[in-house]
Amino acid sequence: MMAKIRLRNLLIPALIVLVALGLIFIPRLLRTPEKPGSRLKILVLVNGAEYARRDLTPGETLEILQDNGCRNIVHMTENGFYMESANCRNQDCVQQGEVTSENYTRRILGNEIICLPNRVEVVLLLDDEGTMAPDMPDASLHVKVGSI
Repeated sequence: MMAKIRLRNLLIPALIVLVALGLIFIPRLLRTPEKPGSRLKILVLVNGAEYARRDLTPGETLEILQDNGCRNIVHMTENGFYMESANCRNQDCVQQGEVTSENYTRRILGNEIICLPNRVEVVLLLDDEGTMAPDMPDASLHVKVGSI
């Protein structure tokens, strides 16, 4: 009789644990996996105003043409983007390299590429709401002005 009571005492907690694990893992198994970069967007600002907001589409290029003749071309990759070319005089924007969802925390400009002469800023966004990439501080925080 004692063995039956012990078995019943173990069966109920074991059943509760199995149901809890099922509730945790079944939704994860039924969810469709996202492609890398599928939620990422890029935001393009020209002279501080929104010029374009696009889904990150690997292999696609975005040409930014201004009335004053300034031209920048942004190339989208699997997890980010880079400035492919620009007609600015210093080419600093082209030399800034690629911004990705993996490397933005290690870059000086974070999730942005900036072309100062052409007044173009390209920003990696997490979603349509304009949320910056995960754990990215406010853009105004990464520019420090100091005196010499």
